[in-house]
Amino acid sequence: MKLPAATSDFKPLDPGTHLAICYEVIDFGTQRDVYEGEENIRRKLWIGWEIPDQTMDDGRPFVIGIEYTLSMHEKSALRKHLEAWRGIPFTDEDLGENGKFDVKNIIGKPCALSVTHNDKGRAKVASVIALMKGTEVPAKTNDDRFLSLAPDEFDVEAYHSLNEWMKEKIALSPEFSQAQKPVAGPVTVPEIDETDENDLPF
Repeated sequence: MKLPAATSDFKPLDPGTHLAICYEVIDFGTQRDVYEGEENIRRKLWIGWEIPDQTMDDGRPFVIGIEYTLSMHEKSALRKHLEAWRGIPFTDEDLGENGKFDVKNIIGKPCALSVTHNDKGRAKVASVIALMKGTEVPAKTNDDRFLSLAPDEFDVEAYHSLNEWMKEKIALSPEFSQAQKPVAGPVTVPEIDETDENDLPF
């Protein structure tokens, strides 16, 4: 008896350019990844969007997200995407511990996403760009979700609102353990390699 091929009725988000609205920004903390036998330790950030121009079978908009290394090095994907989205480069005043830019501000903001499919047919974000002025943006469907693992910002209810794979991933980070303790000083985390208003939307 031959085993059947694996099949799925799930239809991924179509490739192409889509209007998107950010609805979640999730701090994954410092994660250990192994790629081709090499271990990397990086602070990670998840950004998720809903896609109002394409809906699933139940009528809800498709959602898509991307996991970034939390680095604002000039060559990092996070910096490139945020600068393309806001339409202007970051300055030194925007960044750093006392910087004026707060990533939470991107929640609720629209953009355009270029979506492609990988070799397994799954949708992925290829690039993020600003919307053309005058583009009509529908109301957002999903509730806002924001989670920071900074001890003075951690919201336990926000953590428990996440799906299981996110909670399990976050629970592995040293920041998660520290965030649940009373604030007593700076968080100690592994060193991260950083090599890798006006009309602004945020």
